[in-house]
Amino acid sequence: MTWFDSIVLGVVQGVTEFLPVSSDGHLRLAHDLLGVSGDGSLLFDLMLHLGTLVAVFLFYRNEIAVILRDLWPAVSEFPSRGWAAVNEREGARLALVTVVATVPTGIIGLLLKEVVSSEAIPMWGVSALLIVNGFVLWSSLYAKERALQPAQGAGLAGMDYRGVTLQRAALIGIAQGIAVLPGISRSCLTIVSALWLGVKREDAARVSFLMSIPAILGAVVVEFDPAALAEQGGLNGPVLAGVAVALVVGLGAIHLLTRILRAAQFHRFAWYCWALGGASLAMYLASR
Repeated sequence: MTWFDSIVLGVVQGVTEFLPVSSDGHLRLAHDLLGVSGDGSLLFDLMLHLGTLVAVFLFYRNEIAVILRDLWPAVSEFPSRGWAAVNEREGARLALVTVVATVPTGIIGLLLKEVVSSEAIPMWGVSALLIVNGFVLWSSLYAKERALQPAQGAGLAGMDYRGVTLQRAALIGIAQGIAVLPGISRSCLTIVSALWLGVKREDAARVSFLMSIPAILGAVVVEFDPAALAEQGGLNGPVLAGVAVALVVGLGAIHLLTRILRAAQFHRFAWYCWALGGASLAMYLASR
């Protein structure tokens, strides 16, 4: 992995992790174009995901601080007050919504682990999935925001974080699990799913990215191999440069995405997915 390769891949990861165009699909395409492949490149991709994860922590630091503030009081009062101790604290509700979304994500991720880790999906399949991703994005044009009523009822039935009930969180978590397929964007599926469920655009982005924290951490824990990292030279200069670039570019991408969502222009990314997916598919067919 050269410095040039690391920086290019860091830019690709930083931009595409948050914009709804599939970071895994773009990294696969970038690896092919740069001629970088093998176990070392897969490990490097994992490190890049950690860089963009830090970007999420920095951008949503206030929400994370609220979770940390509210979580312990809710847990300590739970034996005596039950779910009311959770429901009256915004940070605790957000934490519970995130956990509920993570369960189906983890199950689907484990079921699809072999398919993704072995790169069983060929490049023509990644290209086709990018085109499908474009259609999902275009569908957001028809998803209308609704004035969602707060969840009614006691206990778990009353849990609600800004329109995201536990049932909606589970559905968004299923969408997040499906997005492990290269060519399908995690932010696309989770945000579009939330929009179709009636969640406001900015809240959909907030919940989507906060839900990514346990999902990415879980993937890192499952996939990370310290021995393989040592074999590849450890955290050397090119690796650290790629991670730093992914972090900085990722922060800019989150800012851009939130502005695009506020302007209701999310569906316009579909044209890019169709163009890239169609072009890469045509190149594959021409090479046969």
